[in-house]
Amino acid sequence: MKDDFGILLDLDGVLAQTQTRMLAYARSRFDIAQTTSINDLTEWNLENCIPGLTSEHVRIMLADPAFWCDILPYPGAARFANRLSGYYQVHIVTSRARYPELRRDTESWLAAWGFQYHQLTICAAENKADYALMQGLRFSVEDRSDTAEQLGRVAYSVCLDRPWNRDFAGYRVRSYEEAFHHLVAAEIHLGEEREAVKQTGRYPGRTAAEVAPMAPLLAA
Repeated sequence: MKDDFGILLDLDGVLAQTQTRMLAYARSRFDIAQTTSINDLTEWNLENCIPGLTSEHVRIMLADPAFWCDILPYPGAARFANRLSGYYQVHIVTSRARYPELRRDTESWLAAWGFQYHQLTICAAENKADYALMQGLRFSVEDRSDTAEQLGRVAYSVCLDRPWNRDFAGYRVRSYEEAFHHLVAAEIHLGEEREAVKQTGRYPGRTAAEVAPMAPLLAA
């Protein structure tokens, strides 16, 4: 039986190899980044990592339906999402909003690669934490440092290790398997905290300020 709570899964960079596709597109369409590797992408803003890449290049790239349709999933991504779907409501939340049909194309991409999920939501990266809080999502898996940090204030958030998030100071996982086991451990820990709150009315080992964002989850 699925839990009443859910998990926020980012799409690009967590499930989809979007940055790898961006490199390939830049090479074929703009004849740049010929010697740039995925490990050279050490910032979220790829214009700072790929010599010759401009904001106009990025605009053209992200407005091209062929760019999105040709992205490959990370190996094991569908298995990871589907494994979680057996226990929780999986919300795939992405900031994709580049052309009117992109939601339809994203749904088709997810179906083609066998992803199982409860809901696909498109919202700005800076609004993901608000979405997680409003939906009562218990966990999140992200790859963007600032978004993972924001989500960590309202949910148990893990950051999937990528070259562009090495500045992230929070909890980092290096594989889907590690992420899954961490989420299971967090579920057990959250259950213990919820029980303590019910019995004592206090949050063990934390100040009120530290746990205030988690109150909706602990009280549920």
